[in-house]
Amino acid sequence: MRPSVLLAVGLLLAVSLLLLWVAERKPGQVRSPEVAIQPVAPISDLAPVAQDTNASATTPDAGAVAPPPAEVVAADEVQIQQWLQSRGPDALPGLLSKLDNASPEVRGNALEALKQMGDRQAIPVLQQKAEAISDPAEKARYLAAADFLAMPKYGEK
Repeated sequence: MRPSVLLAVGLLLAVSLLLLWVAERKPGQVRSPEVAIQPVAPISDLAPVAQDTNASATTPDAGAVAPPPAEVVAADEVQIQQWLQSRGPDALPGLLSKLDNASPEVRGNALEALKQMGDRQAIPVLQQKAEAISDPAEKARYLAAADFLAMPKYGEK
């Protein structure tokens, strides 16, 4: 075939594809990507973990009497966020100590912070605390956090 014929066929094909693409779009419609990237929320913005309605499920098995007031919980959450951001030498022991808190929100935020820190030294402590918990949902969260930390990191074999 001649080059001029190939060029004409190519141009007709390109124009027809362009017309099909324009015909599919509705006026004012903007195509969005298939997967929207969501920003990661800080720990303080995370929703509290749903708890059972049983009174025994809302307090840790360590024998705490009543959940602390809201301002104490907020202060604990701020401290957790500071430990996570600093990742200093007192961060891991501090986060592990928050797992004994009477508030399920604080314990859940401490678990999430431990997962974000990624320090594998927390694994035996999480497993030990999971054995002492009678609430199956909370026990599963502790074991899931330990399993998450045990997973190989990117680039490890």
